[in-house]
Amino acid sequence: MINAMIIDDEKTARVVLREMLLEDCKNVNIVAESEDLHDAVKAIRKHKPDLIFLDIEMPGRSGLDILDFFNDDEIDFSIIFTTAYNQYAVQAFKLSAIGYLLKPIESMELIDAVKLHSKKISKKNKIDYSVLKENFSSPNKIAVPTGNSIRFIELKNILF
Repeated sequence: MINAMIIDDEKTARVVLREMLLEDCKNVNIVAESEDLHDAVKAIRKHKPDLIFLDIEMPGRSGLDILDFFNDDEIDFSIIFTTAYNQYAVQAFKLSAIGYLLKPIESMELIDAVKLHSKKISKKNKIDYSVLKENFSSPNKIAVPTGNSIRFIELKNILF
């Protein structure tokens, strides 16, 4: 299940997108909605969504500013921009957006964007698994407690 969040200042746009997701993307669970970036940042930190559907033109701050509120280690979500304006596409993809949907959103484009997110996550999980498997199959370091910390020492540097 993909935990998602909708951020859009227009209530109608949020309702329409929510209904489309319920109808067309059964693997998406809406964990939160927000009408502005300030509240959205709080909700993202609280709910930790996997996927964010984000409008660009909003009062106060642009949706393009969202990453300004997070440290790199906090960004563990994908973004699909949902907007009525096509002139922001280049900026959106520079922010590593996985989708850019123009309103009114078409059902197939929404489905394809969600599938792209799923593929990205699947690929990341495979990479994580292969790294984990490699680390366990050929351990080259051991953990040695030192006071109130732990040091990792390469096996080749240990004399028995």
